[in-house]
Amino acid sequence: MVVSKPDRTTRRLRRSSDAAKALLVEAARDELLASGGSFELARVSQRAGVSSGLPHHYFGSRSGLLTAVVQDYTERLEAAVSNIAVKDETSWADRERRRVECYVEFIVDDALSPYVLGSLAATPEALAVASNSLERIIAEGTRNFRQGQEMGEVRSDLPPAVLSAAVHGAIRQVTLQALKGDGSIDRSHLVLVIWILVENWLTTSGVSRS
Repeated sequence: MVVSKPDRTTRRLRRSSDAAKALLVEAARDELLASGGSFELARVSQRAGVSSGLPHHYFGSRSGLLTAVVQDYTERLEAAVSNIAVKDETSWADRERRRVECYVEFIVDDALSPYVLGSLAATPEALAVASNSLERIIAEGTRNFRQGQEMGEVRSDLPPAVLSAAVHGAIRQVTLQALKGDGSIDRSHLVLVIWILVENWLTTSGVSRS
């Protein structure tokens, strides 16, 4: 059976569809931030400068659009945590500390964090998407910590999956708690505090605070 390639019109419509969806997701994100954690489709359409029926066409409902907003956030978070730039000779511990820095930077910098990881976290729209994302992040962390155990840099008396879940949970909760303060977050100090906790959990030899 020969499968024909999409013609130019189909590809153009697909690109147009993707652009429209991205525009609506961005508008919904902005509306969420402007309204303190909620939005109405009419306001999203107005902000995006499109017809009122377009959000329904692409996402079906407000719930579908909110799910897409959360999906966009989690995909960007996963990319920030996974795609870290380090030198080849970087040690395992330095690489993982850099990962913590990227994690903290993303949560602090993205204005949606208090909503997606906080007030919206228990909503049906966010729960499944965020849970699946966290599972993938924990799975990657499990592989990293298993590698650290094989290299003798991570304690071997606990399963790597347990260590990964504890570390990623701590990073999120400590950073979110810091965001609830007066807004003046010292990122380097926050990363240091989290890394002290992480390294004390992962090793039995303490941690250097320099």
